[in-house]
Amino acid sequence: MIRLHVTAEGQTEQAFAQKVLAPHLAGFNIFVDARCVLTSKDKRAAREYRGGLLGYKRAKKDIQAWLKEDNHSECRFTTMFDLYALPNDFPKR
Repeated sequence: MIRLHVTAEGQTEQAFAQKVLAPHLAGFNIFVDARCVLTSKDKRAAREYRGGLLGYKRAKKDIQAWLKEDNHSECRFTTMFDLYALPNDFPKR
């Protein structure tokens, strides 16, 4: 069984991964897990805010953290970001 982790730009992309991709890929023995990119943290309230792509550095940091959380050989990672209004700091934009 393969686990596919999707880092999504926002709730729309996350819902697409969960409602469309996950059921389809389940037939191929692929489990899809999607979460929105981390945008900020409130340490006092121990709360994370997700959704909305603010820049490449924040997205990269969130993706790298997830890579470290689940580094098993059966895991795969991908992203789902809109190209429209993609922040200018993305490499090879």
